[in-house]
Amino acid sequence: RRVHGGVFIVWRMLSERKGPIPHTKSNVSEDDYYKGDSTILKQAVGSSMLERSALMIQEKLVLVMVGLPARGKSYLSRKIEMFLRWKGMNAQLFNVGKQRRAKDNERQSSSADFYSASNEEAKRLREEIAFQVVDELLKWLDTNNGVAILDATNSTDERRNRVLTRCTEHDSKIRVVFVEVICDDETVLQENMKQKIANSPDFAGIDPAEALISLKQRIANYEKAYQTITDDKTSYIKLFNMQSKVHLNKIYGNVSRSLLPYIMSLHVHPRPIYLIRAGMAESPPHAPDQARLPKAAALSDQGRIFAEKLRDFLVSKHSEYTVFCSTLPRTIETAQRLPWDYNSLVMLNPIDTGDLGKTPEEEIETTFPEFYRQFQKDPFRTRYPGGGESYFDVMSRLEPVVVEIESHVKPVVVISHVDTIQVLYCYFLGIPIVDCSQVKIQKNEVIELIPTVGGTLHLERYMLDTRDIRAGSFELRSADMFSILHTAQEEQESKIIRKPSMLAKRGSICEIKKPPQFERGQTAYF
Repeated sequence: RRVHGGVFIVWRMLSERKGPIPHTKSNVSEDDYYKGDSTILKQAVGSSMLERSALMIQEKLVLVMVGLPARGKSYLSRKIEMFLRWKGMNAQLFNVGKQRRAKDNERQSSSADFYSASNEEAKRLREEIAFQVVDELLKWLDTNNGVAILDATNSTDERRNRVLTRCTEHDSKIRVVFVEVICDDETVLQENMKQKIANSPDFAGIDPAEALISLKQRIANYEKAYQTITDDKTSYIKLFNMQSKVHLNKIYGNVSRSLLPYIMSLHVHPRPIYLIRAGMAESPPHAPDQARLPKAAALSDQGRIFAEKLRDFLVSKHSEYTVFCSTLPRTIETAQRLPWDYNSLVMLNPIDTGDLGKTPEEEIETTFPEFYRQFQKDPFRTRYPGGGESYFDVMSRLEPVVVEIESHVKPVVVISHVDTIQVLYCYFLGIPIVDCSQVKIQKNEVIELIPTVGGTLHLERYMLDTRDIRAGSFELRSADMFSILHTAQEEQESKIIRKPSMLAKRGSICEIKKPPQFERGQTAYF
């Protein structure tokens, strides 16, 4: 594998050289060459490897968005910021359009003429505002290691070179990656334009038909001066129609390992995502109330009722789903009662509580006093003793699951456990990941999340009624088949501040520190 990887890198780097490749006589044997010990290869790629090594250092990273209006730059910027924050990283979005509107008291920038290349005064103002935002971005990086995202058109070589120079001269540790969003899919463009005129403050109070004409003229003005990225000395990512093709240049480190797969998974097709805690499991005979459920526990009678009602609930919503569950019997048994194929993923297994697996919650403080103190201080990063996991570990192994969920265009169902649902819920709703252990996830609850084209999220939470008059009967009654979860009393209770549960996965209900950011039925903007 090392040899194959080495040969690929050599081919890539040598192919970028200008002029003929100098021939150097070598005493290296053929056997040494295929063992990866060739001196000539090391000499040939030496300077290129130094450049690559420098680009791997990304303590301070600036992602510079590039593209015409209505191509999805702001949507992509918000999603990247949300993803990086969910991973526990410092990330901050800097939007030039927002700054422009704040300084435009007379709303001149709502006019298409403001973006004409022949309007010198408007061009001067646009450049001035853009670099005020760049300076704010650099000021933020002065006190933060992390990722700053510059959301603007940055549509010419001149603008991009100025941004690059300003960043690197300000701090040599700053790495700049350009992200160009190219879209020529007419269907996506039309939908993007509708979303923009419906939600952008630029078009507030303007008749939609007139706003659409103005937006198309603005795009036409940008197109006259637009220059796609061609400078291979810079690091860049080009996205074509959000998913159909990706072009990369000098992309290394965390950007290639984590951010790139995530970006490639994104699309603007709206579809619901359902987060569901597995049905209730059968407790062992004579087990105390605080005993942990064994991993091999099967569904209880009530759990089977929930699974049947879940099936009817989902059937009433859509005809097709992609279903994911953990490898534990109770989630598999829940998934098996649905009329769709399911994918069982070990990444969706509950948090590994190590030596605490058989310890009642009331005994944890005395049995594991050091762990208890650390957990109270930092419930997100404290690992359970005896080789257990932390919530940070759970978040890390759920990253490929997030990428998988985002990539699907069909409705997605995730059947898992309290701790994994808490972590996924924080991703989708933008709740600080360090607070994940305090997110309230009910038994018999279905969380419905509907991403929209404009990068917003519609949230509904349902409670399936598992009460049944006849023991063992799965008869569904339409009147109480599903009821909305949040009552006024429950909303009031959600404001109570409580300490994190030590073993939330056992079924104890955790409360978030502050009132929920998103209420039932609201459209939540990231």
